[in-house]
Amino acid sequence: MTGYAIARRHTLKMGVASEPAVDNEGMCSMDIQRRCVLVCQGRSCQRNGASEVLEEFRRCTGAMAPIFVAECDCTGQCSSGPTVRVTPDQSWYCRVRPNDVGIVVDEHLVGDRPVESLLHPRFHPRLESFTQIDTPPSDDDDREPNESES
Repeated sequence: MTGYAIARRHTLKMGVASEPAVDNEGMCSMDIQRRCVLVCQGRSCQRNGASEVLEEFRRCTGAMAPIFVAECDCTGQCSSGPTVRVTPDQSWYCRVRPNDVGIVVDEHLVGDRPVESLLHPRFHPRLESFTQIDTPPSDDDDREPNESES
């Protein structure tokens, strides 16, 4: 899908009736923030389809001028690859599949909303993963109230 098609789909999804602006070279000039997408190409990530993820990012962002897609060396997240890092946001995605790329492009790169379901929990912990520790009752809680407290 071209950058123009992605921008058009995004503007229609957001309820904007106008077409995305396109310059003379067919490049989409929608107001998209400059970002770098780094796709890990370490051995573990390669075994899990990182090459296909990289190619899908390149295909989906082809005409999006401010988006730079590149391969990178091992990111050290071998157990959760393929890993994708988006800078300058410092968003880390894990276990990315080629069919996830369109969602990341639409929601994060175009829509400025990271894809919560793909965020790496090591770098983006969710609040619900933390449980509140109940404090044990104190000795004072077991005693009978006296007349002055009632």
